Amino acid sequence: MKRNDISIADPVKRNASVQERNAMVRKACTQVGSFIIFFKDNEIILLKFEDGLNEVQRGASTRRLEDIGMQAGEKLEEVFPAHDGIKDARHRSDYYTQRAAYHKSQGQACGTQHFNLLTMKGHSQNQVSKDQGLYCQTISGDSRGGKTTNVELKAARAKAASTYTKDTFRIDAAMGFILKVLFPEIFTKMKEHRDEFMQAGMLTKESEYECCTTKGRVCNDPVSSHKDLGDARRILAPGTCHGKFVGGDFCLPDLDIRFKELPGDVVYMHAALITHTVTHFVGQRTSTILTAKTDASCVKKYRNDMSEEEKAAFDKERADKLTTQDAERAAKRLKELQLIKEYIGTTVDISSGDIVVDNPSFPRTEEDYKFAYVHNYWRRLQDAQRAKNKRVRSLKKAGQGEQAAKEAQWPVSLFYVFNKQEQSRLAEDKGLNPFEVRASQRPSSGKKRKRQPLETNDAESFEEVESPEGVETDIQENEELSS
Repeated sequence: MKRNDISIADPVKRNASVQERNAMVRKACTQVGSFIIFFKDNEIILLKFEDGLNEVQRGASTRRLEDIGMQAGEKLEEVFPAHDGIKDARHRSDYYTQRAAYHKSQGQACGTQHFNLLTMKGHSQNQVSKDQGLYCQTISGDSRGGKTTNVELKAARAKAASTYTKDTFRIDAAMGFILKVLFPEIFTKMKEHRDEFMQAGMLTKESEYECCTTKGRVCNDPVSSHKDLGDARRILAPGTCHGKFVGGDFCLPDLDIRFKELPGDVVYMHAALITHTVTHFVGQRTSTILTAKTDASCVKKYRNDMSEEEKAAFDKERADKLTTQDAERAAKRLKELQLIKEYIGTTVDISSGDIVVDNPSFPRTEEDYKFAYVHNYWRRLQDAQRAKNKRVRSLKKAGQGEQAAKEAQWPVSLFYVFNKQEQSRLAEDKGLNPFEVRASQRPSSGKKRKRQPLETNDAESFEEVESPEGVETDIQENEELSS
């Protein structure tokens, strides 16, 4: 199957008809059997080999490889269970939270683990790592597993992970063998990359057909639609699943394709380029995924390791990014001020770039305080936007389309939910900014307090804007967090 509308060099855009939080493809688009999908420039997108694992060893062994994977996983779980990914960006829906709670109540794991090599994403104490350096030898990318100070527990987990990788190497070898037979050039490049780390003593060799540097184990974890942006761009990530379950169809929203992935099936895909997800399933479903997160196409080079020319280019790119970001945020803030003006009425003036209301008692109500201050804090404006989106979706789901359309035109600030500290300030001292730390709430100079780093104007910071009189800046907001 060839997709003449998509090239591997093009940024793959999401299908406009697909919603981000529920990117499931309709059943009418289900593909059956084994198949291959190509980009228009003949680069492979995805290969599905039905019952591929067992075809590899047919006649050589009566033991099914998916059974080996299940038994090895159960053995690993006794010492090192997969952790829930509640904080994972792909797990923001209530569905995942409820699913994780269900599996926990049944004594079953629900989460992910990574083995072998990952790019270093922090200090050694943040992962169960053996060495500091550009690449992190880790038994798991799970930060909870790494932050434990229990040395004996770390050693037990490391031993269990080592046993797991050895017990399941036949699965890795089978998927590598299929890749070598069907796409020898791709296999050779992937294997050469792995051999570099093996020769450096960072990986062991169990089979000639191992070709990846990282192994992932996804246990009962139905992540939402995503791309694995940390994967190498030019590899085909092999994956297979095992367990007893019903459902769990594989969906590719970008391509409007859906197919069943049953135990023993093997799927190879450009996971960094194509959006993918799995539908709801009943039972226990575990996936074994091989990939590489260690080549030049996915490793982020730190500024301190750059040459002077690279630093100059990096600084310019970052400055341009911040300029664009500031302009976008300023436009969103201006749009919010206009919505507030339309909502309140003609008594509001925003010509100064802020809210000026012709009413001496403003702000007085909780709604007034939201209109007066939320737009000055980028992160709070983002929180309000998420709350608004959730409210509109719930109304549509309840069949109240008219009310949903009406509230969609309301200011974003109106949907902000004050936290306990902010509610306390409103109740205790009307007339002041609820996001401002009161002098009475500041710690005395004689007390030691943990210093929080100030936020910078980068991709994760909020927008610096001119504050109205009496309103403290983003630095004071950090002091509030410190207190």
